[in-house]
Amino acid sequence: ALATSAAQSLAGARAEVARAESRGEEACARAELAAASAISAADEAAAAAAARVLAAEGAADGAARKAARLEEAVSGAEERCRSLQALLQEARAEAAARRDAVAAAESKCREGQEAAAAACADARSLETRLRGAVEETEAAAAAAAAKAEE
Repeated sequence: ALATSAAQSLAGARAEVARAESRGEEACARAELAAASAISAADEAAAAAAARVLAAEGAADGAARKAARLEEAVSGAEERCRSLQALLQEARAEAAARRDAVAAAESKCREGQEAAAAACADARSLETRLRGAVEETEAAAAAAAAKAEE
C-alpha cells in the first residue's frame, strides 16, 4: 500500500511536472510571441524614425538650397542697386552739367540782347544824326540855290 501510494504520488508528481512543463512551454511561447511582437514594433518605430530623419534631412537640404538661392538673389539685387546708384550719380552729374550749360546760354542770350539793344540805340542815334545832316545839307543846298538865283 505504501508502495502504491508512493507510486501514485510519483505519478501525480510526474503529471504535475508535465502540466507545469506544458504551462511553462505555453508561457515561453507567449513570451516569445510578445518578444517578437515587441521587436517588430520596435523595428517599425525605428523604420518610421529613420524615415522621419531622412525627411528632415531632405527638408534641411531643401532649406539650405533655398537659402543659397535667396543669398544669390540678394547678392544680385545688391549689385543691381550699386549699378543703379552709379547710373543715378552719372545722371545727376549730367543734369548739373546741362543746367550749367543752360545758365551759360541764358547769360549769353542776355548779353546778346543787351548788345542788340545798344546797337539799336546807336543805330537810332546815327539815324537821327544822318537826318539832321540831310536836313542841314538840304537847307544849305536850298540856301545855295537861292544865292545862285540872286
